[in-house]
Amino acid sequence: MIDEGKGGYICPPQNIDKIKEAIVKLRNHPNLELLGRYNFNKAKINYSYSVVINKLRRIYKDILFK
Repeated sequence: MIDEGKGGYICPPQNIDKIKEAIVKLRNHPNLELLGRYNFNKAKINYSYSVVINKLRRIYKDILFK
């Protein structure tokens, strides 16, 4: 769900060095609001209630009418 560099930074689990690197990147990011806005818009477009319901309807329709 996270787009590397656009909406945040991805770290391997339990990799302290990579987690520290990501924190430094966030701390030094010139515009954190831009990351937040990117994630908000992505969530609104891909994961809003109506979008998810329509995707589920299509899946169930495909299953039931095959």
